[in-house]
Amino acid sequence: MESKLLYQDELRHLPVPEILASIEKWKVPGVLTVTGDPFTKKIFLEDAKIIFATSTDPDERLGEFLLHKGRITQAQYDESVVRLKRGEGRQGKILVDMKVLTPRTLFETVTEQITATVLTLFNWEEGGVAFEIGDYKKDEMIKISLPLRKAILEGVKAMWDAKRILARLGTKTTVFAPIFDLKEVLSLRLDVQEMKFLQMVDGRKSVYELVTKGPLTQPQNAKLLYVFHVLKLIDKKSNGAIKIQWKTTGDAYSS
Repeated sequence: MESKLLYQDELRHLPVPEILASIEKWKVPGVLTVTGDPFTKKIFLEDAKIIFATSTDPDERLGEFLLHKGRITQAQYDESVVRLKRGEGRQGKILVDMKVLTPRTLFETVTEQITATVLTLFNWEEGGVAFEIGDYKKDEMIKISLPLRKAILEGVKAMWDAKRILARLGTKTTVFAPIFDLKEVLSLRLDVQEMKFLQMVDGRKSVYELVTKGPLTQPQNAKLLYVFHVLKLIDKKSNGAIKIQWKTTGDAYSS
């Protein structure tokens, strides 16, 4: 397998949602490596979908994930580790051989584990990031199929730093206009409130109006507006002439 380094930078320059959106746009296969302190995560991508992810965080390994979720006992976990060290295969296969998991529940669990591993990355603000192009299909992988657009939506909704999100949107006076087609929106499976908020973006309302008058809480409105922008459902119509500093008071935003 040949690989080629396509992108390398720091998260403080470009956050994870925007990096993943660029990969989704070009539908380039490869692996995104994010190195923080003290862990490293890798996201394997193919056809604008996440197919696998790894993490050096021990709490995000499959066995620990199952144990923390209460889906296996300590005794079952310990036995699987012993067999793992004996070289009996990957831990998931071992747990299936032990009749602790079925092949179906293993796939469902791996999907949940990988999704959780990816979503925590959206809150990383520091670290190195690199993207290598390459065909990373591996027979031993339990490959999932998580659309990048859906992962970006859920990841941004899980972000906790609203000020950081607002800074990426511009100023209070910035105006966004819709530029999407219906197919792009339907693929995200937005709920009723999210669709209602998207329809509020009309090329006239400012960021301040949208965030403060949207159907959800102000932090949720800000996150959704950022998602719509990152996924190119909306675009800036005007940056406004006045730069206003945002600040937070509880869950409210003011100048």
